[in-house]
Amino acid sequence: MIERWTRPNFGSIQIDITIDDPKAYTKPFSVRVYHRIALDGAKLDAELIEFICDENNKAPQLMVGK
Repeated sequence: MIERWTRPNFGSIQIDITIDDPKAYTKPFSVRVYHRIALDGAKLDAELIEFICDENNKAPQLMVGK
């Protein structure tokens, strides 16, 4: 699986996902997902913050900052 995240403009994220698994599928396929970003109005120049869910955590050593 290949994910490409882009921020085409302020307030949105575009994610392109390509699945290439010859054992499971006859040919590779891609999907594009659009997300709107809900930012705090007071912080219009805010950076995106990484979120990691610790619920049912199986590999904390692979997470950034752990």
